[in-house]
Amino acid sequence: MNYHFYCVCELEPISRERQTIPKTMLNHRYYAFLICIVLLTTSPGLSLTRTATPATGIADQIRLRIKGVDSQSSMRVKKERLSTGQLIHQFYLKRDFQPAWITSSGIQPLATEMRRAIQHSRFDGLKPADYHISSISNLIFILTDSSQAQNLTDKKVDLELLLTDSFLQIGRHLQSGKGSHKSQASSSFSNKSDDKLLTYLNGVVISGGIFSTFDELQSNSTGSEGLRRILGRYLRIQKKGGWTQIPDGKTLRKGDSDERMPLIKKRLMLTGDLASAHHAPARIQSLEFDSAVELAIFRFQGRHRIEKSGTLDQKTRHAMNIPVERRVQQIRLNMDLRRQLIRVPGNRHLFVNIPAMELRAVFAGKTALAMPVVVGKPEKPTPVFSDRVPFLVINPYWYIPPDFVEHEILPAMKHDSNYLAVRGIRLFKKMSADQQEVDPLTIDWKSLVPKEVDFYFRQDPGWYNSLGTVKFIIPNRQHIYLHDTPSKNLFKKSYRALSSGCIRVAHPLDLVSFMLDGEIKWPQTKIRHLMQTGGQRKIVLSKPIPIHVVYWTVLVDQSGKALFLPDIYDLENNLISKLNG
Repeated sequence: MNYHFYCVCELEPISRERQTIPKTMLNHRYYAFLICIVLLTTSPGLSLTRTATPATGIADQIRLRIKGVDSQSSMRVKKERLSTGQLIHQFYLKRDFQPAWITSSGIQPLATEMRRAIQHSRFDGLKPADYHISSISNLIFILTDSSQAQNLTDKKVDLELLLTDSFLQIGRHLQSGKGSHKSQASSSFSNKSDDKLLTYLNGVVISGGIFSTFDELQSNSTGSEGLRRILGRYLRIQKKGGWTQIPDGKTLRKGDSDERMPLIKKRLMLTGDLASAHHAPARIQSLEFDSAVELAIFRFQGRHRIEKSGTLDQKTRHAMNIPVERRVQQIRLNMDLRRQLIRVPGNRHLFVNIPAMELRAVFAGKTALAMPVVVGKPEKPTPVFSDRVPFLVINPYWYIPPDFVEHEILPAMKHDSNYLAVRGIRLFKKMSADQQEVDPLTIDWKSLVPKEVDFYFRQDPGWYNSLGTVKFIIPNRQHIYLHDTPSKNLFKKSYRALSSGCIRVAHPLDLVSFMLDGEIKWPQTKIRHLMQTGGQRKIVLSKPIPIHVVYWTVLVDQSGKALFLPDIYDLENNLISKLNG
């Protein structure tokens, strides 16, 4: 080693000795110099800090940093974990490890545009802190500070990798959502959003346009633009300090006078329920509950699914007092839930929103049909999932589930031996495929216990059939499907989380017509005739129709205002926690 150090010193004036030193000696010294460098950089006994080494090329540093990446959690920059390691590796491998955001002379304008995009991500319901904003801002400051005289190659590479990871992370979250509560999707659906991210990133590096690219990434999210505008309004309200809590007190009606009225009017004005043009400052300070306030409360109650009374009751006051911070979290969550939705091709789709207790049939991006539905009660909730409806059954049998048998039929038969006959329910041997019928008179119902039941119960078609006149089959693991019901009075209720999990539809014939539109063999008159005659018929759709059962608690009304729906299954707190985690 000492010999090689000596050679390095002797090689310094080599250019001046080129005419007098023999060529062979020059070659010997040159090779000695190379050997010296190799030994210095590979000897296990030597430790070279980054700042002590000569500045290497940025591409070489990137190559070294991402060498051997085999999982998305294996890369770190300083204390920052990079969440898109494999994509980062693919991106730089294809561009021969050349930087995208910086050059040897400094950062590119694209880097500062990316920083602005991260800061603006809060308007898309994301948190800039999740995308290295502090570290990126600090590195940009250092790299643009002319007073810095040290070798900054390492910091340039730090910034390069952080910017790439932030772009890929934001892109992934805008496309497919951030929260871990993914809907259960049929295996026939594919979601290859990650495959597109590198294409988008390469396009940005070539032509810029980060903001337009992010808009494109989330352009297919149902209702995302409306929610984005609403989020902006509520963020502005939050920035100004939110709204003051309305104190407890008696129920107020039009004509009443109360010292809380100025607070109530200001609260209603903040969210646009009370038009500010209708209330000059003097009227705002008035203690009178006038007709304009009554109309504003009607609007507020409608937007929060509270019974419209026009009075300030306890339920309405409670909804007014929910802090703006909570409303912002709810909007962010619902933006994310929409992004998690699997995108499928085709013009026809069905959406069932559980909190809204409503079904929408969508054709070419517009709602062609809407109707109330009955969904699962909180103790037997309807699950969130995406699938397809391949066929429907006119005048279906109802194969009664075991829990209904245990809790309804067996107790009823102990007291009324005609219970089954009146309701058209027949018994069949298990595994007999409706071939071996069992006579109810041969069963000792008073002593029968659930574990001894070796037959199943089938209800025949008819006015009493619990599935009504049509059943829409969805081949999912939870055995959830859509169906008609003879209990039409349920659709008049405002609260309709009343079923055992399946979804009952208010207007089955209209839904059948929507699904069979274009099926020449099945005109509406023929369907109606089948329903009336009682004959059972399975109808296979030439193109299975996608259905999404979702849990969206914030919607956008026709005027662009937020609708806050009841969290009937108490899921929001857990989902928000996962989103913020």
